[in-house]
Amino acid sequence: MRRFIRHPTDFPIDYRHTEQTEQRRRPLKNIGGGGLCFEADQELSPGSRIHVTIPLPQAPFEADGVVVWCNRDEDRFKIGVCFND
Repeated sequence: MRRFIRHPTDFPIDYRHTEQTEQRRRPLKNIGGGGLCFEADQELSPGSRIHVTIPLPQAPFEADGVVVWCNRDEDRFKIGVCFND
């Protein structure tokens, strides 16, 4: 049984590895209370630390997390991130 409900969405998100300064923008697939899933052009290893920003008009949402899974989806990757808090 799922601990948090997933909310599907197509918002863009910005993400970066916490040890890098380069930020990338990709589509968010879904988000819940415990984490999110987004599409990426590159593979990210589970255990990688990541910072995500969702540029909302009122106030951007920002969170740190850890990549918990990475699955190839044709020519892209779906990345699952668990929030730290």
